[in-house]
Amino acid sequence: MQRVRRKIADALEINISSAQVINFLVEDLLDLAQLKQGKFRLVHTTFEVGEPINEIIKVLRQKASYKHIDISCMFEEGLDGSKHIRTDQRRLMQVMLNLVSNAVKFTPQNGQIDISVQVLGADESLEISVRDNGTGIRAED
Repeated sequence: MQRVRRKIADALEINISSAQVINFLVEDLLDLAQLKQGKFRLVHTTFEVGEPINEIIKVLRQKASYKHIDISCMFEEGLDGSKHIRTDQRRLMQVMLNLVSNAVKFTPQNGQIDISVQVLGADESLEISVRDNGTGIRAED
């Protein structure tokens, strides 16, 4: 019985993740329409930097597991996911989804994707980077 429950839970997790990805894609299309109409606006809110990163990892972890890809997030020493930032959270998630999704797509079997967060300069700006061991983009492109 426990095994059946686990399979059902896994299937639900896959469905939820797939629905979230589809939702992000629909939002991308709506954003494009707003851009074309000159109505695109950023909505700044304050939130913990770890929230969108954890959400993206959660959404893409199942897809990455099919290729045995590990996704990890590392924060600079003295920094953690509870640091508050002020920006457009939807746009940050949109960019992160695109970067991490591409990393999953182009990373080989048994690969590694690392998301890192570090503070830059005295103004405490944050840099969020995504690194993988995929083939990368040729210099000519």
